[in-house]
Amino acid sequence: MSGVAVATTSELAADAARNVAERGGNAVDCALAASIVTMNTEPGVCALAGGAFVTIWRPGDPPVTFDGNVAVPGLGRDHGIRAASVDAVSMDYGGGITTLVGAGSVGVPGSLAAIEAAWRSYGRAAWAELFAPAVRATRDGFPLSFACHYYLDYSGHSIYGRSEDGFHALHADGRLRDKGSCIVVPHLADSLSKIARGGADVFYRGELADRIVSHCEQRGASLTRRDLEEYTAVRRPALEVKVGDWCIASNPPPAVGGTVLGAMLTAFARKPVGSWDTAAVQHLIEVQRAALGY
Repeated sequence: MSGVAVATTSELAADAARNVAERGGNAVDCALAASIVTMNTEPGVCALAGGAFVTIWRPGDPPVTFDGNVAVPGLGRDHGIRAASVDAVSMDYGGGITTLVGAGSVGVPGSLAAIEAAWRSYGRAAWAELFAPAVRATRDGFPLSFACHYYLDYSGHSIYGRSEDGFHALHADGRLRDKGSCIVVPHLADSLSKIARGGADVFYRGELADRIVSHCEQRGASLTRRDLEEYTAVRRPALEVKVGDWCIASNPPPAVGGTVLGAMLTAFARKPVGSWDTAAVQHLIEVQRAALGY
């Protein structure tokens, strides 16, 4: 590959993409490596055991999205049983929000399945090479970013206080560590190393699956071993939006991200914004409300 341009959230993630490119990886490999680093070095903002959409547009082919959204758990479980370990946590974050936490709030994670499906279809680098930068970053420690610090300032105690390892990784003497502090999450590098060696099967059907299900079952959650074993990322046509001379592909419904982005771009194409004044911001708000239906 003669040149790579990467837009991501951190220098660590950008370096991961560059390292994979230098080892012969293609654009998909670079994007996946950067995403894996981001998922594992931005606590609170994102995580590997969540949901993800991977959209790829190869020249000459229609764009596709690998849908790795979370699924509702409970396969093989009596539907009369309800999760007991769910707590509502209210925070001032974002003007005020209430979220559900606890093992009972866990859905079937799809991020890793989507990453592996995209890599198998379009990747060129070795699977382990995609994970090598994330393994290094999590073993050596990574800086606590401004965005993570901002969110954890609201959620650090109410949510991450539920996990002893997680809480102590992010706090010192009971207080959230400063921005830029070196963070080491116990056991994370070891888990990523196992996935790098054994593939997503380790997470969905192997040792890590056993530990995830055991943890959830002990706390009355709905997640079952069958949920993990039968999870499959879905390859779907991407959502295409025409804006001027550009065509943009993103994740399709029922996910709202690509739909809202498409609605916003289309609306602003009809009404160009010269500067971000009060009228432009109000227009953006109205477009978002219309796209979301409220």
